[in-house]
Amino acid sequence: MKKKQDYPLSRHFYFHEMIEGSLMSPEGHAMNWVHIDECDEMALKKFCARMEVVRADINAKFMSDLGFDQIPLIVSSGWRCRAWELHRGRSGNSQHTIAAMDVYPGNCSKALSDKIMLYMEKKYFPRATGWQGGFAIQRPTAKRTGFAHFDGRPKVARWWY
Repeated sequence: MKKKQDYPLSRHFYFHEMIEGSLMSPEGHAMNWVHIDECDEMALKKFCARMEVVRADINAKFMSDLGFDQIPLIVSSGWRCRAWELHRGRSGNSQHTIAAMDVYPGNCSKALSDKIMLYMEKKYFPRATGWQGGFAIQRPTAKRTGFAHFDGRPKVARWWY
């Protein structure tokens, strides 16, 4: 079903992980591949380059407590085709149809992941000094790590899940 070879969009983010987010359903993966011609790969490359700065920031501030060299940002949902958005009852105008990603930290315990998520909220949520574009967060709970949404829209937008 995959219509394109995997390749790095940036140093740490790859094309296939943007098309097949780790928490997206197999049905969503398949639909993305059917509509892959809608994907603007140059927009994804530019966006992933911006996300490298976030990843570097996290790795400068935190060290894995499980013995790993790096803390990756796991892409739970990246690019999504408009058909998938409509299928899920959404407007079809999501930033995910352009360049966006929902992420959570990997290679660390839940406790450290929760600290990193709260750090991202504190650093990237402020409208004036935070992420320039869309940023949202689902805060961690006792059972769930949560995730952060980043997108490249031209104006600042903030919300919580």
